[in-house]
Amino acid sequence: MQALILAAGRGSRLGSLSDGLHKCLLEVGRRPLFEHQLRALAEAGIGPTAMVLGYSADEVRERVGVRADFILNPNWATTNSMYSFSLARQWIKGDVVILNCDTVFHPEILERLADTEGDAIAYDSNSGQGREHMKVNVVSGSLSDMSKELSPDIVSGENVGILKLTYETVTALLDKADELIEAGHKDKWLGSAVKEVSKERKLGCVDIAPLPWAEIDFAEDLNRARKEVWPAIEKSRWKTKVRWRQTRWAAGLFAFFLVALITASGWMTRVQSWEVLDITDSGRVEQVLMKSGDTAKTMWLLNKDETVRFETYGPRQIKINARLLLEAGVLKDSGNSVFEVRLDDGVVDWYKLKTKPSKNWGYDGIFVSKGRNIIIDVPEGTHNVEVELLGAVEAALIKVKQEDIPDKD
Repeated sequence: MQALILAAGRGSRLGSLSDGLHKCLLEVGRRPLFEHQLRALAEAGIGPTAMVLGYSADEVRERVGVRADFILNPNWATTNSMYSFSLARQWIKGDVVILNCDTVFHPEILERLADTEGDAIAYDSNSGQGREHMKVNVVSGSLSDMSKELSPDIVSGENVGILKLTYETVTALLDKADELIEAGHKDKWLGSAVKEVSKERKLGCVDIAPLPWAEIDFAEDLNRARKEVWPAIEKSRWKTKVRWRQTRWAAGLFAFFLVALITASGWMTRVQSWEVLDITDSGRVEQVLMKSGDTAKTMWLLNKDETVRFETYGPRQIKINARLLLEAGVLKDSGNSVFEVRLDDGVVDWYKLKTKPSKNWGYDGIFVSKGRNIIIDVPEGTHNVEVELLGAVEAALIKVKQEDIPDKD
């Protein structure tokens, strides 16, 4: 299944808060919006992805890189999302998920749409009261009407702006968009064509309440996304990781008794599992090859006096695996370097790392030092963590993991 992200507009309603930056480059949770969307699509197994660009197209293309294809809307200033969508006709080859670039959402929304048979539109039954909300009227599980001006007594909720369409339906939607454009409606939202197609084809509606999401049109939307929506998404993400226990109860039961036995025997007082944090936006991704077996390990390159920043939710522990990159002339045990770790701008501690080369690790002919695991405790709530390399060594490799918190429900 393909994915199409509509990202041609300027987003002028954000005013000075965006400072001219494209909407999809605005950061929520220290990561641009497009990063959240590409990650959610990848986790749902949806791809390849294309972005329709217009305003600041070169800047967006440079930031996104090879992670998406690009379709240019040269008339972005005088057209709208329906016109941008129509430009993707040649790129779309099958079923497709369509979304706007200014939406941050819980990844489960995509999963619910993907699991729905046929065509599906995501809507939130807990919303739809605002003047600017794109309201929907749902009858027998299908879209009956959609407009910002719907009468309150027939509003079923707010359109989230994410839809999944079969190839047959997306072709009909493209035809309808072309028809409206030829009639002089280049400035219409894609919703106008969707509304017309819903009169001829059944478009299922999937209620995603109470999953957190936000469409960012105004300054207050961005503030809410940063202070409420993203922390709620991060807090709930770990719950989806334990779904397998609902269907694989036997494995869970066995694991429970095994841990109980180990603990009772005094072999272990605490069992921890870890998940790797994606900090791609904080540094360049490099492949590190172990000399024994040529096994590839992905870590992040951190240069001297640079800082890696990422966000996490507590209470939990963070594990930072760090290794120094050593030039050929550096002798083992010739000195130390220091990793400064900060939590919410306050220094947690300074961690020394020796320059003694590892026997197993290599990096393009450069020595890699023995590693050190730096473990810090993160208190309850959402927090920012920073890691900086200080000292004589010019570069290091790091990988960040966070404790995978078990479901308490």
